[in-house]
This record gives sequence, C-alpha cells and structure tokens, in this order.
Amino acid sequence: MIDRINDSESVEFVGSLIKNSQHSHFEQHKKNQRIDVKNNNNIYYIETGRISFYRVQDNMLTITMSAPCLAGVAQMLFQYQTHYIRCDESCSMWVISNQDIKQLISQNNLWMHMYNLLAKQVQLYFEREYMISQKSTREIVLQNLAYIWDMPEEERVSTSIYNFILLRTHLSRSGIHKVISELEKEMVVETVRGKLTHLKR
Repeated sequence: MIDRINDSESVEFVGSLIKNSQHSHFEQHKKNQRIDVKNNNNIYYIETGRISFYRVQDNMLTITMSAPCLAGVAQMLFQYQTHYIRCDESCSMWVISNQDIKQLISQNNLWMHMYNLLAKQVQLYFEREYMISQKSTREIVLQNLAYIWDMPEEERVSTSIYNFILLRTHLSRSGIHKVISELEKEMVVETVRGKLTHLKR
C-alpha cells in the first residue's frame, strides 16, 4: 500500500534548504504584486502570505496556495511560461534560481520531496478542472460553493462567492446570481452579503 503524500513535510524540507542556502535571497512583496515565475527562472519559498496562480493566456485564476508553500516547481523544467503568480496579500519569500535549486536538490537527494510538491500542485489543478467541467452553470456553481464551504472558517467568512467564481470560470455575474438565488429559495445555501454561511450537502 502506497503512503499518502506528505506535502507539508516536503515544503518544510525544501523550504529550509532554500532559506538557508547562500544562493538565496529574501524578498517582500505587496498585495496584488505580480511575479513572473518562469521568466525570472526562480523558485519561490513563500514563508508568509497567500498567492494565486493565473494563466498567462487569459489571466484565469487556477489555484490558490497559502504559506508555507513553493511556487515555480511546475514550470522549473519547461521552456514556456504558462502561469504567473500574484500575491493575494503581503507576502514574504525566499528566492533561489532554478539552476541553484536543482544542484541543491541533487546534492541533498531531495527529488522525492520535489515530486511530492509537484504531485500536490497537479492534484489542485485536477480539482479545479473538475469544478469547472460540469455540464451546467448550476453544477459549476455548486462545485465552487462546496470548495468554499470546505475552506477554513476564517478564510471562508471573508471570501466573496461572486468574486471567487468569476475569477475561476467564464460564468457571468448575472448567471451566478441567478443560480445562487435559486439555491437560496431551495434552502440549499444561505448567504450574507455575498458570503457563504450555510451549504446543505
């Protein structure tokens, strides 16, 4: 039986390696600041804050990750930039070049941890694709609401249903509002000022 991936442990191992490396440096980024991960040819160990990944092609938000986490792993070995990151809040991070991190990982035999980090990120993409690949607007909205409901409470109570779904799908605000109104009438959901307060499973 294969053990589940412990991505938290992998973040800790690789993050510490980056932070303590003589080749890394510290950066502080403000809310909404954009970072072109691939064009900069760096790996980022986000120590505090929260970041979101956006597709370069259409600026669609794909996944969001909270510190501690790493950005740039998925694009480290590929030529083209498919995503950039944006800070959802003030973020502190340690930065190291792709070349230097490859050497450190090889020297310390930590490629399994890099695999864990990549696998976790791929899983987040799969979950995101499932959320938007439903057959109807109603099903897409419901999948997004379920994702919001599973957030930690402190994050959920500050998350706008409409902004969350609009950033991650091609649905219109009016289409989302229509579905939310129907779900409220059916007593499937309850909202207060655009925030989700109840979801009936």
